[in-house]
Amino acid sequence: MSLLSSSFRKAARPALRQRARFNSSQPPPSPEKKAQEVIANAQKTAGQLWDSAAKKAEQVVGSSETLTKNAEKAEALLGSSLNRLGPTGQKAAGMIGPAKNSFLYNFAVFREVVKQVYRAELQPPKDLAAVRSAYETLYKRATDASYWRGIMQSGEIARVGIYAVEAYGIFKIGEIIGRRKLVGYPLH
Repeated sequence: MSLLSSSFRKAARPALRQRARFNSSQPPPSPEKKAQEVIANAQKTAGQLWDSAAKKAEQVVGSSETLTKNAEKAEALLGSSLNRLGPTGQKAAGMIGPAKNSFLYNFAVFREVVKQVYRAELQPPKDLAAVRSAYETLYKRATDASYWRGIMQSGEIARVGIYAVEAYGIFKIGEIIGRRKLVGYPLH
């Protein structure tokens, strides 16, 4: 018996044993069938995700007709301006042309993100009472010993410390800008 035939027999034995064990029950699904099921499921999920993403993109950017209309307006404006420049303008228009749709889409997304950030973070308080209550809360917490004990026990002191360092850093940057020097005040 050669080495090759003995290795084939050893490799075939577990396969024969496995077949014999499953003769009384249903055979397991083949790996190909499982792979096809997984791929079909993944394609279905990807299709659903694509549809929902397309709907969200349309809500953010607006309809494709609006986007196309705006692109045509921009192209007309840009084209007339570049035609006045002569051959250089024509060459620049040729280079910009293919990227205009992606640029317009990205600009629309950027515009919406900036709007959301402005609404959420950059709007100043509407009235003096809101500013006053914020400073009163800060003062009460700073003078209350039980507040400091509570944040020490909960571990929130690290977050408060980071906020304090940020505030101090912003103050120091303002000082440097105001003095127009890194160290000291200018003496005239």
